[in-house]
Amino acid sequence: FDRAFAVRFSFLLSLPAVLGATLLELFKALRPAEGAVAVALPLGPCLAGALVAAVSGYFALGFLKKLVSKGRFGGFVYYCLIVGAIAIMSSFFLN
Repeated sequence: FDRAFAVRFSFLLSLPAVLGATLLELFKALRPAEGAVAVALPLGPCLAGALVAAVSGYFALGFLKKLVSKGRFGGFVYYCLIVGAIAIMSSFFLN
């Protein structure tokens, strides 16, 4: 497969999993805990968070498509290594 098709196919393949996880978390958030009074989620902050996530995701996917089309993953590899190392270290020291 060419690179553009691979990016598009992998994105489309991830959509059912992402949408399913979103629905599960939404149902979990809307269902009150046992014995608790029903809590309504504030609509404004929820919509603002969804909008920020959608916009940042759109730009991140555009950036990823540019990386794939150029075939230059060197910088992305270093980014993943650094972020992964920070995540692992923070899990050890911030617990």
